[in-house]
Amino acid sequence: MLHETGSGLLNSHITWNDLQDSLLKKYGENAKIGEKRSITPIGGGICHNAEVLFYQTAAGLKQKLPELPVLYCSELFTERNPVKAFQVMDFLEGVSLPPTANLSRDQIEQILRAMARMAVSFSAVSKDEQKMFTHQGLAGIYSKMCDWMIGFYNSLMAGFPDPRLQPLIQKFEQILPNIITANEIDQLNEKLNMKKIIVHGDLWSSNVMWKKNDITQLDKIIDFQVNTGYNQINQYIKKEQNTV
Repeated sequence: MLHETGSGLLNSHITWNDLQDSLLKKYGENAKIGEKRSITPIGGGICHNAEVLFYQTAAGLKQKLPELPVLYCSELFTERNPVKAFQVMDFLEGVSLPPTANLSRDQIEQILRAMARMAVSFSAVSKDEQKMFTHQGLAGIYSKMCDWMIGFYNSLMAGFPDPRLQPLIQKFEQILPNIITANEIDQLNEKLNMKKIIVHGDLWSSNVMWKKNDITQLDKIIDFQVNTGYNQINQYIKKEQNTV
C-alpha cells in the first residue's frame, strides 16, 4: 500500500522517466522505452522489497536458475525512497493452474527439483547477505496474522449449512493458537537436525506457471516471499495442501 497516492503510473509517484532513467543506468543509452508503451497492474499485493532482493541475489549466483523470471531493473522502498519503488521484469505468458487442478506426480517432481536447485544455489549466499531479506522465518511474517487467519477460517466454515460444524468451529478457535506457534515452527529445524535454507515463502499453485503450449511442463516459479532460516518441510506441506 502506498504511503500516499500520486499522479504517476498506476496512481503512484513513478513516471515513465523514472523507469527510463533506471534502464539507461543499467543497460546504456540504447535501452530506450518505445512510443507504443503501456502499463498494466499484474502483481498487486506482493511484498516488494522481499521479492526484489531475492531476484537481485539470484542474478549474482554462479548457477543460473531457468525457472526464475528475469528482473531487468528495480528500486527498493527505503527511508529515503518511501514512494518510488518498482520492478521491471519478464512478461510471462505461462499458465497458472487453480488449486483444484489435480497435478500429476511428474509435475510435482518438477517443482521439487526446481526448489532443490534453488536451495543448493542459494547455499552460497553469505549470512550477511541473507540478513538483507525482509522475512526471517515464519515468526517474521505470520506473528501478526494469527487473529486474522482464525477469523477468516471461522467465517469461511460458518458458511457451511451443517449445524454439527458449529461447535467444532468454536473449538477450533480456542485450540488453534495453542497448537503450535510460528516461533516453534522456526525452531523445528534444530529439533530435526536439519540445515535451514532459503525457500520460496508462498509456494502454492497460483505461483507456479506451466508452459502455455504444454501445461505438463514447468515454466516459471513466481512471487517469492523469500524467507531465511526457514523450514523447508513446511514449504512442501503448503504446496501439497493447496493442490489436490
